[in-house]
Amino acid sequence: MHVGKVRKSAVKATKSRPRKMSAARIALNIPPAFTVVTATNAQNRLAEVLEQAERGGVVITKQGTPRTVIVSFKTYQQLAGAGTHLLDALTAKFDAQFARMQEPEVWAATERGFHAPLGAAHAPKTRARG
Repeated sequence: MHVGKVRKSAVKATKSRPRKMSAARIALNIPPAFTVVTATNAQNRLAEVLEQAERGGVVITKQGTPRTVIVSFKTYQQLAGAGTHLLDALTAKFDAQFARMQEPEVWAATERGFHAPLGAAHAPKTRARG
């Protein structure tokens, strides 16, 4: 077995140290868990890109501009379902409010509001000085 010199670059690659976020990552709102790779590197190292997508996500750039994001299928399902749940909740809230507006008491109050003099509903009450 031959033991040679260990390259410094190999040692640096194995050390874990906090990654400093670049101004571009911050400006583009790229999360720290995401890896940024060029389109050429993504094409040449597809297996590694897919593994990284499972760990957090990958942003693929072309000429320095983010073009594509690859995430795990689980993350995709969470993101795709998030909007649906929010829309369903807002729809239910709207439907409940609309149903309340159809009640006779609300109709009567609305009519009184339309026929009241402007500002009368919100005019401050004055106290008699004595």
